[in-house]
Amino acid sequence: MKRKVFVLKCCGSKLYKSERCRCKEIKIIQRFIKSKIYNKSNIDYTTQIVSHMKPCKSESQYIESIYNKFSFRKGYKDLLFNQIKSKTCQNIKDISDIKTTNGDTQSSERLSIKLIEDILVDMNLNYTLAGSQQSKDFRNVYKNVKSLCINVEIKKTNSTTIYFNDTLPSTDIYYIIFVTGKEYKKNTINNIQQQIIFINGYDLIKDDLELLMEYKEDIEYLKNKWARKKSNNKANSFKNFSVYPRPTFKTDIKYLLNSPQSFVLGEVEQHYQSE
Repeated sequence: MKRKVFVLKCCGSKLYKSERCRCKEIKIIQRFIKSKIYNKSNIDYTTQIVSHMKPCKSESQYIESIYNKFSFRKGYKDLLFNQIKSKTCQNIKDISDIKTTNGDTQSSERLSIKLIEDILVDMNLNYTLAGSQQSKDFRNVYKNVKSLCINVEIKKTNSTTIYFNDTLPSTDIYYIIFVTGKEYKKNTINNIQQQIIFINGYDLIKDDLELLMEYKEDIEYLKNKWARKKSNNKANSFKNFSVYPRPTFKTDIKYLLNSPQSFVLGEVEQHYQSE
């Protein structure tokens, strides 16, 4: 029996349904689905590509169902995060005390976490405080309905570089970033004002999403080859040693300074996070 063929107009190639598609744009869709990073602009883009597939449109329907399922939850979570943002901007006027001195980052991180914890308590929100050095400092933050909770991660920087270690930001995590500011003696124009940045994890990575997904795939390959003994690969060859590849994600937030996502301390006018 002749196998059914469908055509991908994006590259014009004919592929059998049993074969793995090598089209670059379809690979983007596959990574998008696996990553669980959902955003309407991505939904529209991927749906447009998949709609060219004939006669199979199951991928398009699947992506649309993802958007329909998460759109309401995402809207509610954004609302809750904006309420936390508004309360934070009202209550916090100065963050000089959390500036890292003498390399003591843990002490300043605890102070920044305590600032937000006081906000959550003041708002009568439920939450779970994560342990030291764990991602998502505040987990399952909610008001009345636990299933509509959010995760909040606190970051702090004296400059403009933020480290995420091995946790890649995603739509599941909302970030509050304390920028303690920096003054330059020679050129006051480049001084960095104290400010707080409020942003969803997806908005942090969306411009590099495809490359980050490819990098994660490469890291997973290395983990399977060198660190996971169940994969029956190089990991089983070590006699005494063992290794574990760990990614280090970091970003420069210079583009977010004095932006709609930031609240500059000391200014009368408050910026609101862009939608």
